[in-house]
Amino acid sequence: MKSFLQHLQESTPPDPYDWDTNYGKRFKWVQTPSEAQNPPQKAPTVSLVTPANGDAWNWPEVPQEQLVGFRKNWPEIQKGIASHKRIQIETGQNVSADDIKNRGSAGPAGMTPDLSGLL
Repeated sequence: MKSFLQHLQESTPPDPYDWDTNYGKRFKWVQTPSEAQNPPQKAPTVSLVTPANGDAWNWPEVPQEQLVGFRKNWPEIQKGIASHKRIQIETGQNVSADDIKNRGSAGPAGMTPDLSGLL
């Protein structure tokens, strides 16, 4: 017979935000091409993408040294992930910020959380 703790551990769904388990599967950081930036930026831009983002999933990943900073600060970065991006990470569905707005759900706008001061 299983203990309550064993049952709880087996019945708890995996955390979709766990970096070690899900980076490169549910989400990853990529370099945003200038033609995909709206409005265009002068400095290099990065995006948090999911497989639901289609072609963006195939954009070049950020350099390893930058990825180390994202990994280190992942708990804080998660707090700023937009509602539509959370749905993409959790369900794999391609949901946009406009979809969330049209549903009447509040949440931060944009695809990428504000990373100023974290890296």
